[in-house]
Parts: sequence; structure tokens; C-alpha cells
Amino acid sequence: MNNYYNNIIENILSKTNTNDNILLFLHNYYNPLDNFNHLIKIKNLNIYLIIDNKDINLYDKLNNNIKGEENEDKIHVIMNSKNNLKKIDAKIHYIILFHLYSIDYLVNILINIRKLNNINETHIYIYTSLSNDDESIIYYKNIIRGYIRQFTDNNIGNVLSLSNIISKIKYMKYHLENIHICKKSSYIIYGDNSLYELLLYKN
Repeated sequence: MNNYYNNIIENILSKTNTNDNILLFLHNYYNPLDNFNHLIKIKNLNIYLIIDNKDINLYDKLNNNIKGEENEDKIHVIMNSKNNLKKIDAKIHYIILFHLYSIDYLVNILINIRKLNNINETHIYIYTSLSNDDESIIYYKNIIRGYIRQFTDNNIGNVLSLSNIISKIKYMKYHLENIHICKKSSYIIYGDNSLYELLLYKN
């Protein structure tokens, strides 16, 4: 999972300017200082990590591993996004969402990030598995994902309907700037899986 996060975050960090602030929504353990400590220091970046996971051990592990590091003051760990985004006073320049579980989860995020200071020009990136298949096939794929989650520590989210996601983003008054497949895989039992990158802005 770390390689997956690293590739995406490296791409985003390459676009940042000095003193930018980045907000990540995570369901799994990830410490950006492990791979981007130098870049965070050089660009004076602040990274806010929202841990959308009920496992308090994940939150504690991340805080403990950041403690005492050179750029400890640049990493801000926040437990749960639902009521805690108001703790962020800084202007956020980039928001990255991984692993959507449901359209309702996305809606709650899009509602809550409006509470942040001036996000009109904030780049909002979403990385999630989407499908044009009918609902019965999407349901089947999510059953398989549920089984996989029982045997791994990684939270991988669910497959969601591409058309439903696009409709909901527009309904929530966000502008969908770009959407493309960034990785496509195929499995014998599961079938095809398409990981999409979506870039949107608040209207």
C-alpha cells in the first residue's frame, strides 16, 4: 500500500509551491516523512493527515513515529474527518482522497471541506476504483473486496458507479476538471478493475 501512496503523493508534491499546505484523507497507515522528508523541508510544506479509520492504534502509531523527527512540526495528524476539519486554520492548496467506500462518504467529505478557509482554488484529487458495469456486477465486486478486507490490514475501499459519482460531484456544485484511468488491472475471479484519478474544484 505504501508504494501506491508514494507514487501518487510524489506526483502531487512535484506540483506544489513553497509553503503549500496539503490535506490527505487516509484509511491506512502512511508516514510521508519516510519518503518525502527532504522535499517537505526544502519546500516548507505542511501536511495534514485525516485518519478516517476507527482504529485508534493507527492514529497512535503514526503520531509516535513522527515524534522526534526533523520535520515533526510539518505533519499534523487528525483523527476522523467528520467533525475535526474545523481544527485546520491554514489555507489548503491540495486535497487528496483515497479509497471511497460509498457515495455518501464522498458527499460528507465534500460538505465538510467547505468548512475550510477559502478552498475556491484548492486542487481536489480523488483516487478510487470506479466502474461502468451494472449495479449487480459492482455489488459482486464489493462482496469480493469485503472478503479481501477480512484477510489484510489494508482498507481498500469499494468499487463505485462512475456515472453516479460524476452526477453527485456536479450536484454538490463542484467542477470536475479532469478524469482519467491511472491504472487498470484484471483478475480471474474479480474481473477488471480501473483506478481513476479525478480532479475537481469547488464552484
